[in-house]
Amino acid sequence: MFFKSWHIVFVLLSLSFIETPERIEWEEDKPLRWSDFKGNPDYLLDFVATTNSGMSHAYAIDSNGVLDKSTSSVLAHFYPSFSWYKPADTTAAILRHEQSHFDISEIHARKLRKRIQEFQFTANSKEEIKRLYDITEQERRYTQRLFDKETGHSRSKEQERFWARRIKDSLEKYWVYTP
Repeated sequence: MFFKSWHIVFVLLSLSFIETPERIEWEEDKPLRWSDFKGNPDYLLDFVATTNSGMSHAYAIDSNGVLDKSTSSVLAHFYPSFSWYKPADTTAAILRHEQSHFDISEIHARKLRKRIQEFQFTANSKEEIKRLYDITEQERRYTQRLFDKETGHSRSKEQERFWARRIKDSLEKYWVYTP
C-alpha cells in the first residue's frame, strides 16, 4: 500500500513540473513579427511559414454544477516554439497571411465567448461547455484549412484580399466579445 501511494504522489509531483509552452495572447494592436516565430523550419515542406495558434478556456463550476459565466476566460494564443519560417523566403505578405491565421483563432475565441454568454448552463455544465468548445474548435480548424486552401497558402493575392476583408469583418462583428 505504501508503494502505491508513493507512486501516485510521485506521478502528481512529476506532472506539476511539466512546462507550459510559451504563448502569446492575441492583441489587436500587437501584430505578429517574424521574431515571434521560434520553431525550426521544415525545409521539406513547400510553404515558407507556419503559425501554430489556438484557444484556451478557463472557468469555474459552482456548487450546483453550473458554470459560473463570470469566471469564464477564453483566449486566443500563438505558440512561438511551434511556429516557424524560412528566413530566406519571407515577405510582408506572408507575415500578413500568418497573422490572419492568428486572427482566425481570435474570431473563434470571440464566437466561443458569445456562445458561453448565450447558453443556459445546467448541472451538466462540464459536458455542455466541452460540447460548445469542441464545436467551436472544429469550426476554427475547418476555417484555418479553408483559408490555406483558398489562398494557396498565401499564393493567391486575390483570395488573400478576400480573406483579409472577411477576417476584418468577422473581428468587427464579434468585437463586443473581446475580453
